[in-house]
Amino acid sequence: MFMSIIFLIFRMSGIIHWNDIFTVYPFNIGLVVEIVILSIALGDRIKIIRTEREIAQVQSIGQLTENEKLKDKVNRELEQKVQERTIEIAEKNHQLVEMNEELRLQSEEITRMNLLLDSDNRKLQNNVKELVKARVMVEEVDFEEFSKIFPTDESCFRYLSELKWDNGYTCRKCGHVRFCEGKDRYSSRCTRCRYDESSTAYTIFHRLNSTS
Repeated sequence: MFMSIIFLIFRMSGIIHWNDIFTVYPFNIGLVVEIVILSIALGDRIKIIRTEREIAQVQSIGQLTENEKLKDKVNRELEQKVQERTIEIAEKNHQLVEMNEELRLQSEEITRMNLLLDSDNRKLQNNVKELVKARVMVEEVDFEEFSKIFPTDESCFRYLSELKWDNGYTCRKCGHVRFCEGKDRYSSRCTRCRYDESSTAYTIFHRLNSTS
């Protein structure tokens, strides 16, 4: 277009006197050449854009494929870890169940042993008491040893009550065998006639004052 304008100026100023097609129609020729050049450039640009787009599509497809592979890999690793963790948790739960069962058995065994020990201790204490009381009954002991065996009036009255009604209670008034607690310490009261009998009545301590 620039060259056609120059030819046109030169012709109008009389510098060029040619009357051929190139000097008469330079602008038209330049316009046609410019259109051809622009068409070629536009086609080349379209080709470049298409090529870039295809390359971008190929890259996108490759990236998507890589992402899909990475996602599959991550999913497989997660599934494997979940399975391993599930197996580990199941083993731990099984171990806990076994430990709880062992603890339960041990607890039952300890409870049984404690019950046996309590029973043996009660029997031993009763045996010791019976032996000590039997010794008092068959042997002569001094006051100091007697005080150790029966340190309080309460223990004396309790022992007399146990000794007196060892074979069961029977009311001296009406012969009834049921009784309840009386008004004095370790006394028995008949539930029928309400007769109250102390633990010292009709013994060697009959009618003795408890403070004597």
